[in-house]
Amino acid sequence: MARARHIRPAWLPHIASTLPRCSLPNRRFSSAAAASVRQTASATPPANLRFAVGGDHVKIFPAGAEDSSVSLSHEQLRENCRCSECYIGLAHQRKGVEIGQGVKVESIRPLPAVPGTGHEVWVELTFSDGHHGILPIDLTPPLLPTRIAKTLWQHTPQAADPIDYTTTLHDDAHLLALYEQLERNGLVRVFNAPRTAGAVKTLAERLGGMVRPTVYGETFHVTANRAPDNQAYTSLALPPHTDLPYLDSPPGVFLFHCRSPAQQGGGLSTYVDGFYVAEKMRREHPEEFETLTQVKVPFRDVPEHHEWDLMAEHSTIAVEHRIIKRITFNEAARYSLLAWAVTTPQMDAFYSAIRTFRRLVSDPSHTHHIAMGAGEITVFDNHRVLHGRTAFTGGGREMEGGYLEWSNVRGFMRRIMRRHMDGTAGGYMHT
Repeated sequence: MARARHIRPAWLPHIASTLPRCSLPNRRFSSAAAASVRQTASATPPANLRFAVGGDHVKIFPAGAEDSSVSLSHEQLRENCRCSECYIGLAHQRKGVEIGQGVKVESIRPLPAVPGTGHEVWVELTFSDGHHGILPIDLTPPLLPTRIAKTLWQHTPQAADPIDYTTTLHDDAHLLALYEQLERNGLVRVFNAPRTAGAVKTLAERLGGMVRPTVYGETFHVTANRAPDNQAYTSLALPPHTDLPYLDSPPGVFLFHCRSPAQQGGGLSTYVDGFYVAEKMRREHPEEFETLTQVKVPFRDVPEHHEWDLMAEHSTIAVEHRIIKRITFNEAARYSLLAWAVTTPQMDAFYSAIRTFRRLVSDPSHTHHIAMGAGEITVFDNHRVLHGRTAFTGGGREMEGGYLEWSNVRGFMRRIMRRHMDGTAGGYMHT
């Protein structure tokens, strides 16, 4: 068993200085906002803030550091007013006030900080439509969870501290360390979980608040001694793949718990960084890479008892603004016989491209093997990391799996970060 030491994510010691404190109480500012703010604020406004009101934008910067300016449009400032006419504090939402075209900032000045809001700087503004409002200005951008840089790996993920199951359930620093590894590497190993059913759900609820149920249930159990309505329920090797491509929105996070390894050897878990492979393909086979971003592929599954006939289409590589966002690859579930609406040239180009991609993801130099022991859980990004296994003999291999939505995980982590910023349990929300 791996022994977990006390760990903290690399950025956690700096979280108070890196992240602005963003919890805003239900403070109902009116258009006479300045008077209200002055009653609760410290004596002096910040003296080092400068403003430059231009034709299209307002620049805000510390004195003597114009290169570090924040540039905001007039309309952007107007729609983000925090007075009670424009904003619902408890909901952290704008009211949808209609803003006239061409509205301009006529004047802007700093106000004293408002205790309890977590914002160092508030400003009072007068707009050309006659509105007087206030809003917080944070010159240090918040460290959003989605801004944790991804580290692509060819064969082995970047070295990381071992994560202990029980400690993670009770210690936020370990939870944040797990989360950082998940965002950065796409794959995390969690040790010392109980060997009984339910460990996946418990860890999933700690990570993201709720398990994503599917037609297979909240969690599912993989053994080789049940009717093999899926290749996973055999002792055969499973090639690298992503899960549930036949859903319109495949789940983002997969938790896989080894309750018992194979008794007579084999059954190693295999992982491939799909983003690494896709980037390699973009460099070495650019035309085939483009084909896999453009051609939609149908996937299908008919679960046990034929209660559902699941089908969805996805490109193998999903790209937004040249950034790879998702890999959807599952050769066992790819359905190409009747439901594939592509032209013959597209089909020929796809088959050539998918052969190249399949060769890359099956390359042993791109495969990370883990001999999971009883009580180990791997948590991985199902939109990035392909998983599989080697063949095994002798039975005994029992696994339990479950899924989470990335939006739930990231939203919950913002809440945990918020606790470490100001000691409250309130939700992390940009105000």
